[in-house]
Amino acid sequence: MSLADSVVYQICPKSFRGSSGDGVGDLRGIIEKVDYIASLGVDHVWFNNHTSTEHKWFQRALAGDPVYQYLLSPKEDGSLPTNWVSKFAGPASALCRQPVGGVLEGEVNR
Repeated sequence: MSLADSVVYQICPKSFRGSSGDGVGDLRGIIEKVDYIASLGVDHVWFNNHTSTEHKWFQRALAGDPVYQYLLSPKEDGSLPTNWVSKFAGPASALCRQPVGGVLEGEVNR
């Protein structure tokens, strides 16, 4: 079975389920729901490491750190900053417009 023909269940661990009652998801909370996830007929579980605009790498890119510019800047030919592909359709990123007051004016990740 190819990935395109399978059922993928995406989990963002920090927001999925917590076991300690602090409102933050954790691996124990995910483990508690494994039977439920399996009952859905899932073929694969994908744990994403979501990088938001608040992530330190992204903040460094916004601040102009050249090490992290690959996250924002289009290539010289105008194409997307990376060749990363989303397994769910299309590219994993979109071109970012110029930051305005520390807030992005437009979409960064799909």
